[in-house]
Amino acid sequence: MNLKLETCLKEIDIVQANIARFDQNGLNIKSWCLALWSGLTAIGIQSGNVFIVLMSVVVVSAFAFIEVTYRRFQMRFIFRSAEIEDILRTNSLDAYEYAVNTSATRSNPRNEFRFVLRSPQFAIFYLMLMAMTVFIVVGMILNPQLFSGFDASAI
Repeated sequence: MNLKLETCLKEIDIVQANIARFDQNGLNIKSWCLALWSGLTAIGIQSGNVFIVLMSVVVVSAFAFIEVTYRRFQMRFIFRSAEIEDILRTNSLDAYEYAVNTSATRSNPRNEFRFVLRSPQFAIFYLMLMAMTVFIVVGMILNPQLFSGFDASAI
């Protein structure tokens, strides 16, 4: 087998492994975010303190920022994977250059941010947490007796 083809196939394996690793990192970030959001919201509701519930907005925003950072790096590997697939599809190995070490450092911030923010698994998750927080805060302000003395242990 041609050395360039072997190298190209090995690189696409490495790139796809990195993409999968970033997906797992994104899932871990979301898990931690949901756990902290739930805890802060529950403590805020149980104590009747709107400010504790509002703290969850800061937590969700921080985790969203962390995930944007991870997903931006992932996008670089996705773009590299597409380049390699294009080379393999068109059988133009002459244009191939090994670049897995530079995939993470190539940056196109505008496209990366746009792509990450438009991805449903990102936007829906964080926007829903924010919306639920706003809903809870509005409910606590407009109808405080509904949330006062809420006993979570009774559930």
